[in-house]
Amino acid sequence: MQNKPFSNTNKNIFLINLESQLDRGALLSRYSRTAVLDIRELFSREFENNSDRGRDFYKRVFLEYGDESVAELVNIQLAIQNISNVAVKLIEESRIGLSYLEKSSRYVRYDRKHEGKFLFMDSDALGIGGSIGRDYDEYCKKLFSFYEKNYEDLLKILRERYPAESIPGTGNDEELLRKSYDSAIRARSLDDLRFVLPASTLTNVGISGNARAFINLIQKLKSSENGEAEAIAEGLYAELDPEYHEIIQSAISRHGSDSIAYRKELNRISQAKIASSAKEKLLGLTSSLNDREAIDLFLTNLFYGNEYLYNEINQHVKSMSDTEKIQVIQEIIDARKNRRDKLPRAAESIKYSIEANLNYGAFRDLQRHRMLTILRKHLTTKFGYDTPSVISLDAGKTAEFNELMHEAHVLFNKISNSDGKIKAQYAVPFAFRHPVMIHGNLRELCYFIELRSTPQAHYDLRNLSIKLYEELRQTQPTMAKLIKFCDTHDYPLGRYSQEYRKEEKLRDFKGNVESKED
Repeated sequence: MQNKPFSNTNKNIFLINLESQLDRGALLSRYSRTAVLDIRELFSREFENNSDRGRDFYKRVFLEYGDESVAELVNIQLAIQNISNVAVKLIEESRIGLSYLEKSSRYVRYDRKHEGKFLFMDSDALGIGGSIGRDYDEYCKKLFSFYEKNYEDLLKILRERYPAESIPGTGNDEELLRKSYDSAIRARSLDDLRFVLPASTLTNVGISGNARAFINLIQKLKSSENGEAEAIAEGLYAELDPEYHEIIQSAISRHGSDSIAYRKELNRISQAKIASSAKEKLLGLTSSLNDREAIDLFLTNLFYGNEYLYNEINQHVKSMSDTEKIQVIQEIIDARKNRRDKLPRAAESIKYSIEANLNYGAFRDLQRHRMLTILRKHLTTKFGYDTPSVISLDAGKTAEFNELMHEAHVLFNKISNSDGKIKAQYAVPFAFRHPVMIHGNLRELCYFIELRSTPQAHYDLRNLSIKLYEELRQTQPTMAKLIKFCDTHDYPLGRYSQEYRKEEKLRDFKGNVESKED
């Protein structure tokens, strides 16, 4: 049965159920240029009996006005499968207008083959030929073989090191405790094994977003000078063009081509030859404000909702005693009952810069925090690597792991010299460090620290969030108090309690379904 065009005909809030996304966008755009009080009436007059109305609208707007903002009214869901972790990170750098859901290396095992092959982008697909291409393929197979043969071993090591009876329980149902323990052990094993996955590991990603953001994504990928990313851009355009031609053609129009050329020029300008051999781990948090200055700026912005001008409010804050200022901040702290109570928007006025040298696996999780501005470089073996904690418990596994990492460094240099550093990235395991510069504000920093310090977070991001919290306590101790829910306790099997809650919910859901059937 065909959906009705609107969820109701008599309320001021209604769903628009038009089958065509172009019609939905075109109809919504009329809000800006029509005196009609109800666009349902306008739909009946202009759209209902005109199947080309939406396409004609977008064609006219782009031709006459060049107004790409109307493309934000068209929403698209799209899937990209069997692409590398190098390419998917390029895609997910586009932060505005797109949402992503990617296959997880924390929950999905990567030791299973497809048609007799491990899941990585091979030398033929990358265009790495000759003996170096064969070396690359063999090396990636070694990494996956290490993953494959050590999965069960790591489960055994974890069970011996963290026996079920030693883990504090979160309930009294023996079956749920057992299931939760098994799930937590499995998750921890996958957390450690993902260190050996190469950046060429294949993944899938679902993308939801507006057409304007897809235009930007296509231009970004086409300017990347990465062959795989450029092929994905061509594939995106080919899929979107038949359905959204009037909009998506601007991705490669004259203006679109100019934008791609500009991005490539920025890539060239940003290159610099700097002598360096830094491999050490690092974390640096800086702010232009000391604690006292941060307090004043925060309170001035907090009070801005009052009926006074900014300078008047600022003078009032400066006239307050330290005790009065601390009291206001304490009231905010007291008002926060859990980490879902976000800091007020005034906290966005306090800015920070952070340099963190994370391994590539941890960076993949960090990148999901799209309110942060993250600057990064091509993946390389230059900055050393991290050894997963469980593997380090076994001398034999540690020696084999270190040998694989050394081999990565040698192979990276060989591919760099023959085919360039962009292709050489594909041979680099997730264990290698990937320095990033992060720019953000107190509000987002609080959200990151409190979320990523929870027990179920990957231990690399837990360590980062706790270190950031400690750094902030040193530089701005009063501001740090606003970060009320940073969990600094040690959790050897961090997902245990969450897995128990999940099993409880599943049991209750199953019980409810069965009772309804009865």
